Amino acid sequence: MCNRDKRVLHILKRRVEGKRPADIIDMLWRENMLNPLMMERQYIKEEVEHRVRNGEAKMRAIEMVAYDIGCSFEKVRSVVYRK
Repeated sequence: MCNRDKRVLHILKRRVEGKRPADIIDMLWRENMLNPLMMERQYIKEEVEHRVRNGEAKMRAIEMVAYDIGCSFEKVRSVVYRK
C-alpha cells in the first residue's frame, strides 16, 4: 500500500469511526465513494455461486441471474468467468 492510499484510508477511518455499518454504507453511497459496476459484478459472482452451491447447474444459474437482474446471459457469463 502506497503512502497516498494510507492517507486516504486514514481519513476514511476517521469519517466512519463510531458509525453503524448501515450508516457507513449510506454515507459511502451518497458521496459516490462506492463503485456500482464493481458492486454489480460482485453480486453476480456471489449469486451464481450461491445458486450452484444449492444444486443448480452453473449455466442455468447464469441464465437465471441474468434474467433476475435484467441483463444478457453473455454479460453474466463474462463476469463469472473473468479472473
